Parts: sequence; C-alpha cells; structure tokens
Amino acid sequence: AMNVACAECYVTWINKVLDPAAANGAPIDVCSELLRTTMAFICRAGLCYEASDAECLRLLNDIEVTTQVVFRIFAMIPLSSTFWFAFAKGRECHAAVNRTMAFAQKALDHYRALPPATKRGAATTIIGCIEANPAYASDEERCAEIITFLVGGHDTTALQVAWVLSDLAHHPDEQAQLRAELRALPLDKRLTAPGLVAVIKESMRLSPVAAGGSLREVKRDFLIGNGPEVVTTGSIVVMPNALL
Repeated sequence: AMNVACAECYVTWINKVLDPAAANGAPIDVCSELLRTTMAFICRAGLCYEASDAECLRLLNDIEVTTQVVFRIFAMIPLSSTFWFAFAKGRECHAAVNRTMAFAQKALDHYRALPPATKRGAATTIIGCIEANPAYASDEERCAEIITFLVGGHDTTALQVAWVLSDLAHHPDEQAQLRAELRALPLDKRLTAPGLVAVIKESMRLSPVAAGGSLREVKRDFLIGNGPEVVTTGSIVVMPNALL
C-alpha cells in the first residue's frame, strides 16, 4: 500500500507539473515541488489523510521555522527556550508548533472516524499503529510521534529523489538506458529493475542527503598515516559524506 500511494503521488506530480514544464521549457523548483509532493504522500500512506496543497505548504513552512529556531536560537542561547515569548522568533516558533500539533490531532481524529472496515485495512499504517498503542499516555504524545514521522521522513525522501532526477538529467545516456530497461518490463517488475536499483544507489553514494555522514565501529587498530597515532579497536569513527 505504501508503494502504491507513493507511486500515485509522484505520477500525479509528473503528469501535472513535470511533463508540462518539460514540454514548455519552463523551469521549476524541483526541491520545493518534491517536498510538497512527499509530504502529501506521507499523509496519504502513513496517516490515511488526504492533505491539501495548502496544508502541505503550511506544514513545510512550520517545520522549517521550528527547526531554525530550535537549532539556531534555543540550542545556542541559554534560557531562550524558557523565555520564548520575549522575542519574535520564539513566538513564531511557538505558533508553528501549535499549528503542527493541531494538524496531527486533525489527522488522528480523521483516522478514528473512518469506517471500521477501512480502519482494519489501515491497522499497520503509521497512524494505525500509533492510535492502537496503549503505551501512549495521551493524544499529545500520539501527535508528537506523528510529527516525528512527518519531520524525519519528508525532506530526506524528497531531496534524494531530486538528486536522482538531477543526476539522470546530467547523464542523458544513462537516462536513456534506464528508460529503455523500465519500458521493457511490466509495471510490477520495475521497482526491482537492476538498472533502477543501480541508479538510485549511485545517486545516494554521490549525493547522500544525511548531512552528518555515517558512524562506524573500528574492528581493528588503524595507524593514522605513519603513526604514532592509532585508532584503536572499538572506537566509533564519524565518516563525513563529503569525504567519501
């Protein structure tokens, strides 16, 4: 169901936005478009809720505002999170959080109002698992968990798709080869096409969206250069993506 909902959202975007822009030679902001489309996909597939374009754009804006204030102000200036009401950005962040929580509650209420047969079919979705889990003490906790999925899932997915499209656009020969391979396969076989898998993995290798890189545990001692410094067995090493 997740794959189907994802495909439907992206196909709709391709038909309504990408194809007309390509036919007319008109530029589009691919990242912004994919962020909005991916947010709509997560709401449909994960929350069983059809979010409007206006709701998706509001969510994206509120998440951006909150993230900037939390990491650029609250994390850097002591007591700023306590006295958020004393400055404009703090009040803006507070309003954004309240709107996002209200959206999560709206999605939760919508799920609860679904017919029983529909809810049974959606029991394994994100919102179905959250609603049915007795470990949450209140709807406030459930809404916070819903927001976690919205924040954690929309930008990484959208921006990685954008990088794949960009890489294909810059390599027309590989693009033509992939198109020919996919068109020769039935729809149910395209997701696992070797060429598609290779393109996605290579794009993720070249342009990973996780900003911090990855962590690895060292399994044996490593000399740094000619020594004498040693990275000892069991050390945790941070590998920035820019260095790969």
